[in-house]
Amino acid sequence: MVDGDAEQRAPAPATSPAAEEAEFLWELRKYVLLLATLAATVTYTAGMDPPGGFWTDNDGARLAGDLVLQVTYARRYKAFFYCNATAFVASLVIVNLLLVRFLCRRRWWLRALQAAMILDMFGLMGAYAAGSSREVAMSAYILALVILVCSYVSAHVLLYGLTAQVSAPEAPERVERARKYLLIFATLAATVAYQAGLSTPGGFWLASQVGNHLAGDPMLRGKHPYRFMVFFYFNTTAFVASLVTIMLLMSRTVSRHGFRSSALWVCVGATMAGLMGAFAAGSCRSFKTSIYVIALVAAVLLYIGIQATVFFCEPVKNWLHRAGQTLQKCLKLNELEQRNQQQIKLSKGDGDAYLLLKKSRMYLLLLGILAASVTYHAGLNPPGSFWQSDGFDGHRHYLAGDPILHITYHRRYMVFFYCNATAFIASLVILILLLSNMISTQGIKYRALQVAMIMDLFGLIGAYAAGSCRQASKSVYVSVLVLPVFLYVGIHVLVFMLEVSPTWATWRGRVMEKLEQCVPEWLKTLLELEEQVEEEEEEWKLEKRRKLLLLVAILAASLTYEAGMNPPGGFWQEGKFGHVGDPVLNDNYRRRYLAFFFCNATAFIASLAIIMLLVNRKLSARGIRSYALRVALVVSELLRRLVESLLANLVPLEEDAGELLTHTAGDGEARDLWDEKLPKYLLLLAALAAAVTYQAAMSPPGGLWDNGHIGGNPVLLSSYPRRYKVFFYCNATSFMASLVIMVLLLIKRVTNTQPALLALHAAMILDLFGLMGAYAAGSCRRVTTSAYILALLVGVSVYIVVLVVVSIGVARWMKNVMDKVGEKLTHCFSFEDL
Repeated sequence: MVDGDAEQRAPAPATSPAAEEAEFLWELRKYVLLLATLAATVTYTAGMDPPGGFWTDNDGARLAGDLVLQVTYARRYKAFFYCNATAFVASLVIVNLLLVRFLCRRRWWLRALQAAMILDMFGLMGAYAAGSSREVAMSAYILALVILVCSYVSAHVLLYGLTAQVSAPEAPERVERARKYLLIFATLAATVAYQAGLSTPGGFWLASQVGNHLAGDPMLRGKHPYRFMVFFYFNTTAFVASLVTIMLLMSRTVSRHGFRSSALWVCVGATMAGLMGAFAAGSCRSFKTSIYVIALVAAVLLYIGIQATVFFCEPVKNWLHRAGQTLQKCLKLNELEQRNQQQIKLSKGDGDAYLLLKKSRMYLLLLGILAASVTYHAGLNPPGSFWQSDGFDGHRHYLAGDPILHITYHRRYMVFFYCNATAFIASLVILILLLSNMISTQGIKYRALQVAMIMDLFGLIGAYAAGSCRQASKSVYVSVLVLPVFLYVGIHVLVFMLEVSPTWATWRGRVMEKLEQCVPEWLKTLLELEEQVEEEEEEWKLEKRRKLLLLVAILAASLTYEAGMNPPGGFWQEGKFGHVGDPVLNDNYRRRYLAFFFCNATAFIASLAIIMLLVNRKLSARGIRSYALRVALVVSELLRRLVESLLANLVPLEEDAGELLTHTAGDGEARDLWDEKLPKYLLLLAALAAAVTYQAAMSPPGGLWDNGHIGGNPVLLSSYPRRYKVFFYCNATSFMASLVIMVLLLIKRVTNTQPALLALHAAMILDLFGLMGAYAAGSCRRVTTSAYILALLVGVSVYIVVLVVVSIGVARWMKNVMDKVGEKLTHCFSFEDL
């Protein structure tokens, strides 16, 4: 998914079936990592917030924070728990094994990982079947649907193979591109459908009613039975179709025939229809509003079509060209471009500079997606939950749907809100600027975007320190924890550089000598390494490891941030048994909660520290060579796994940046980076927007009524109807626009047409602005605070643009100073004077 240039560094072309299979497995490693990340993400979230919810009060043998489903549906919960836990642990084991280069590059190990991922997918299916419904018939429908979809794809592929005429094989690049884009789309669909299926829109009943429902049953089924059934069947169809698509893409033969016979595209169509239908049924309670949501698809398509038609016009093309030239002339970027082209000729090669530019932009894009996704969710569902009724605490009035923390811990909530909002807006601004070729290129070269992203990550740390706890001592612990992590990595790297102790190569040589004497021959053959793999350049090995570490660190940071904001067990809604807004687990299971808090906080801070170090190529190279970053990441993953096991027991850049500005290939021909990579960037951003908006629609800000009103309806709709409508329409428009953009990007003819690509580019920017509008409406309850968020957009944009311009000016001034100093030194020590 991330290294679009993998084929440039892949092993030599295959000459035998065995070599072809080895080459495919070499390419498969990034897909295995992608799928392991998917499984770990959704299973961790489901483990922290299981279906059915938690008890909210102490009553006899059970305590607040205990699992509802364990009491009312014990067998179903056990099936869900063991399937979910198995998939989670297997995913973490696979990710950690992929960190060991000695293992992950063996053909048989890759095959084993592939089989393990398929088992992971079946574990997800089992957990979904047990947790998304309460009836045996509905669970049986899910399993029958899996068999049905697999049978259809197999029959379609076989029938096509028997009846189709022999044709020339498709280009490998086209198949690789289609597989990559389909995996991104299927990953998005499986993630959001799994989470929405387990956390049904409308919430769950907190108490049983004889003859009507049990605690843990979905409220939507009791109040809107037809709407619930529509949501369930559409969401299940999207989930199963996406998982089947993923498993089929793991097979080279099936995926190739699936592309030719269009079987995979039929699964994609079913996934798309399922997501749209589930969103229309679960995000609202009115038939009229559901029709509006479906009609948004036609509106977005019409808008993109009109925009593409405009870009086809010659006057518009000329105006855009003139505008770009004027901006370059104002910033004097033409001179910089000429200088950098001269520098490239003296550097290590055009091709390497081109690859480094792609890598840097992709890393920043992934980090922006991380920060935007977690801050959007935390802003709409802040820590402490929401009030369920109107009231007065002696100082402030509040309405149902207002954040509890805003009343009970006012200063702490304000720190969390402003840090979180700043990080969210900064992330979206960085993502929008990354879609500009000129600004992003200059920003990466002069480290302006890297500095802005690091400040963004510090904003995440501030929001986490304020929102994850209620005591000043714990907030201080979180804030200063980043220093020991940096200190450890620095000492480890220093010891490695000074060779105080034997290097890793020395230790490895000694161990290999010992194993050589006692390991049987069949095991040596199994672990034998292909010769061509050893020929890889050392620098490219480091780059691949850097990318892998970054992906795993992003996974750990996103999961631990969300778990810290909304810890398992929920929050007290009334002051009868504990302080309102405090974690329930802290009162009923204090030792267990403290273990969770410190392990989760350490994993979060360690992950962010690793990300910050990975931004600099030289620091990350030394950290990777010394295994300091890898040790820190493995410790972070172990702490996260410890958190999961503890809670389970509740139930019995850049030194080389100066080389990055050129857009020329190694052969000297003009090479436009944008035409090649922009579709992937747009696809990733559309996946981000679709994922967070789907989740926000299923669990809207302000919470859901559980008494006094129609159970399962949004509280915000009653307390702040105008604000809720602004949030809903912005969120729904952004979701449908994201799905339409992804579908259009899967069509090769669209991505190869420049005006259509420009139209999608503009639509994606408006999509992100819609995301900002939904955040401004749903994350707060006052007009002044919403205005602050919109003003923050302007402020952050101006700050980053000014930072880029100032960086360019400082670099130009230093260049002139160094040139003058060089001229004077040359004049003083010239041979003519001697």
